[in-house]
Amino acid sequence: MPAGILNLSRQFIVTSLTAIPTPNNFWRNAQALYHLPHESVDPTATLPVEMSAIDARFKAMLALGAAQPEGLAPREIAFLAEYIEAHAAVTQIDAIRPDQAGDWFWLDASLDQPPVALARLGPDGGPSLYFRFGELAKLAAQHLDQLNDGVQPLSIGLPLQAAGADYRNALERARQCWAELRQRRFHRRPQALRVEVCTQLSTLWTALETEFRQEPGSAECKLTHSDWMLLNEGPSGYAIVHVAGEFAGIVPGCALGLRTGTGAAWQICLVRWARANSSSHVEMGLEVLAPSVKPVRIQALASRHREPPIPALLLPALPGLNRGEAILAARGDFNARPFTLLEEDEAHLHITECVPQRSLIETSSVEVFEFVRNAKAD
Repeated sequence: MPAGILNLSRQFIVTSLTAIPTPNNFWRNAQALYHLPHESVDPTATLPVEMSAIDARFKAMLALGAAQPEGLAPREIAFLAEYIEAHAAVTQIDAIRPDQAGDWFWLDASLDQPPVALARLGPDGGPSLYFRFGELAKLAAQHLDQLNDGVQPLSIGLPLQAAGADYRNALERARQCWAELRQRRFHRRPQALRVEVCTQLSTLWTALETEFRQEPGSAECKLTHSDWMLLNEGPSGYAIVHVAGEFAGIVPGCALGLRTGTGAAWQICLVRWARANSSSHVEMGLEVLAPSVKPVRIQALASRHREPPIPALLLPALPGLNRGEAILAARGDFNARPFTLLEEDEAHLHITECVPQRSLIETSSVEVFEFVRNAKAD
C-alpha cells in the first residue's frame, strides 16, 4: 500500500484521539491520493489488490469522519477505528450525485473539509465524491444484536472489549450516523453568558455535601472551577468555549458541574462532544442531566465481599421528561443489583434500600440509572 494514504489514515486517527483539527489540506490530499491511481485504471476492470487497499483506507477515513469522533472518548475512538478498518470496505462510493439525499455524504475535491451530509448541505457544483455507509450500518446492527444477545465477541471476529456497554454504545452511535442523518429537534439560541464549570465531580460532591450537612464550625470546601462562555443553548443543553482557569479530565461521556454564577445551583451535564482548535481554544457540547443535584452515597447489597459506600449524585425526578429519580455514579455495576442509599441532611442520616430500574446512560466514565425506593425496608 502506498505510504501516503497509510500515513494520512494514521494521522486522522491521532487527531481524532486528541480532539484537534486535521492539518491544512488534509482532505484535499486524501482525495488526491484516492483519485491518482484510479485515473490510470479502466473503471470497469477489477481493481488490483494494491488499489483495493487504498480504497479500504480511504473508506475507513470517511467512515470515521462521518461517525462524529468528537463525541467519543479516546478509547472508544480506538475501538471504533479498529472496527472500521476491518469492515469499512463495504462503503459505497460514486462520482455521480444520487437522486435522493437520503443517507448520502459528499466531499468536494476543491474544499478542505470532512464528509458532509447531503441532506444538510449540497455541493456547489464542483467535482465531488458521493458515498454512503448503508451496508456498514447494517453490519454494525447485526453485530450489536449478537452482542446484546450474549454472543462472545471473539466468535464474530470482534475484540473482547466489544462486550463492554460503553463500546457497544460507541458502535451504536456510529451506526446511527451511518444509517440516518440526525436531525435537530430544536433551534439553538446564540448566547454570550459567562458560566463556571467544575470538571472534578469528586470536588463538587465534597462541596455540595458540606453545604447540605450545614455542620456548625465546619470548614468550607474550596471549589476550583474554570470560566467558560456560552456560545448557544437549546432545550437539552449548551455549547460552551473556555475563557480562563485550569481544567483537566474532560473526555466525551464524562460528567461535570455548571452554574451561571456564584450562588446559583450547580447543574449536572454530560459532555457530548469536545474539540480543541489549539491549546487555548477548547469547546464542548453539554447535555443537561439535572438542574440541581444532591450528594449521596450508595452501597451494594447482597455482595459476597462487603463494599464501602461510594459517593454518587442523586438526580431529581423529571416528570416532564418521563424520568424518575436517578443516580449518577462512576462506571460500575450498581445499576444491576439492589443497593442502599445513604442521604445526609443536617444532623440526620437517612438509609433506604433501593432497586435499580432502567439504565439511562452508560459511558466509559459514568452511568446514570433510575431507581425506586423500597418503602417496606425503611
